[in-house]
Amino acid sequence: IHEKQEEFESNQFGLNQDIKNKLGTTEDRLNSQDTFQGELNKKCADLEKRETVLTENLKALEDQIYDVDKEGKAFENHLTNMFNQQKEEFEDSTKIQMSSFSVDLRKVN
Repeated sequence: IHEKQEEFESNQFGLNQDIKNKLGTTEDRLNSQDTFQGELNKKCADLEKRETVLTENLKALEDQIYDVDKEGKAFENHLTNMFNQQKEEFEDSTKIQMSSFSVDLRKVN
């Protein structure tokens, strides 16, 4: 009986050790998962911050492009107006010169 009791206690001790080892392993896994989850959360937060910065930078660039486009169109309109004004002045001076030539030709004839 004594031998059987020792065998039983030995088996029970081994079983308890197995349970402790498995619980320890499970606890280690849970700690690893918690650590991994924490790292994932940090990376997600970092990505969200980067996305926010990129969105803000994109908005700033779009605003700059809009401003440059607006200034470019204003400059184009200014050049068009200058060209049209010079064209009108040239046409007017040409008409005056042609009229003057016509008068001079009549005087010669």
